[in-house]
Amino acid sequence: MTSVDQQQLQLLHQIQEHLLSNSQILILYLAMFLPIPVSWRLNLYQWLASLPLPSLSTNMIVLLFTIGPISLIICAYFSVKGVIGIFRTFIPFIFFIFRKKLSDRKLIQLIFPADTDKS
Repeated sequence: MTSVDQQQLQLLHQIQEHLLSNSQILILYLAMFLPIPVSWRLNLYQWLASLPLPSLSTNMIVLLFTIGPISLIICAYFSVKGVIGIFRTFIPFIFFIFRKKLSDRKLIQLIFPADTDKS
C-alpha cells in the first residue's frame, strides 16, 4: 500500500466519522475536482488545509460562490471594453501621426472627341 493510498483511506475515514469541518470538505471537494493526478490533489488539499483560512458559514460560502463568478465576469467585461476603447482611440491617433503628408496632386483630364467615328 502506497502513501497515496494511505492518505486516501485516512480521508475516507475522516469523512465517514464526520471529523472534517465544512471548510475542509469544501477544500477537499475543490482539490478533488481538478484534473490532476491523485497524489497532487492530496498534496494540494493538505496545503490548502494547512493555510489559516477564516471560518466561513454556509451562507457566506454560497454567497462567495454565486457572487464571486458574477463579479469576475463583470470585471472581465469592463476590462475588455476598456482595452477595446483604448485601441479604438490610440491606433487611429498613431496612424494620424505617422501618415505621409499629402503633396499637391495634379489632376489629368482626358477629353474624348465628340465624334468617335473617326477613331
